[in-house]
Amino acid sequence: MHYRVSFESFDIDLELDPDNALAKVEGKSYPYTFTQHNGRFYFRYGHKQWVVTDLEANGQEIQFKIDGKIVKTTVKNEEALLLESLGMKAEQESNDSNIVAPMPGKVLSVEVKVGDSVQKGDTLIVLEAMKMENEIKSPIDGKIKTVRVEVSQTVEKQTLLLELD
Repeated sequence: MHYRVSFESFDIDLELDPDNALAKVEGKSYPYTFTQHNGRFYFRYGHKQWVVTDLEANGQEIQFKIDGKIVKTTVKNEEALLLESLGMKAEQESNDSNIVAPMPGKVLSVEVKVGDSVQKGDTLIVLEAMKMENEIKSPIDGKIKTVRVEVSQTVEKQTLLLELD
């Protein structure tokens, strides 16, 4: 799994191989262990161990404490990096009530109907694009005002999928 992690003024290319417990950072491999116990995460590299707590994720934004220090990062996965390279966004803008297709694709499922209340992060539509299933999530709390697509419909980039109130 390939990621780009942004932290303070650094952008780091990270590849994780959990089957072999290897992390490749900027091309160099490091063996690691990562365990969880009682709501805490323990990350060990070599003889050093760090305690990770208070993990919060909001889309690509991840905040946590590591040995008591607050760390804020942005983590982009392979899909987000691919979309970015094609000039597309992986996520809706946080205040956008018009939900549009981030890329061309086929509607696999519509998870909501007009009048449904949704919370930020709820899956609204599943779109198949580039042979991957992409969950289109709500950027805000709201109510479904209109649904503009149906299952099996092919859509172009920026096609209006649904509207939120």
